[in-house]
Amino acid sequence: MVARAGALTGPDAPRVVWHVERSADTGRAWSAPPVDLVFVDGDHTEEGCALDWETWHDHVALGGHVVFHDARSAPGSPTGLEGVIAVVDRLFREGGGAPGWEIAREVDRAVAVRRVA
Repeated sequence: MVARAGALTGPDAPRVVWHVERSADTGRAWSAPPVDLVFVDGDHTEEGCALDWETWHDHVALGGHVVFHDARSAPGSPTGLEGVIAVVDRLFREGGGAPGWEIAREVDRAVAVRRVA
């Protein structure tokens, strides 16, 4: 899906920029305009996923999304991973630890959250 988006052309095509390095390193150095989408699918430990969230969520534009892969277990799909599930549960399901964000959609093992404030 991401490769397909990067191959689109034209004035309405998404702009995809690959950064081949640790996401936390990229996020800490980020000085470009806010992004519309962050796809979290790296370090699946609770600490690694939380670091991705902490490093990147402030760089997402209003109305933009963060998609967590392996963030849920869905019937008929492989099981999500404990570390990612724990972060998503803590931030978005249990205590409201992410003010200004809401779950937008859950599909298979992915959970998309949207910045609303």
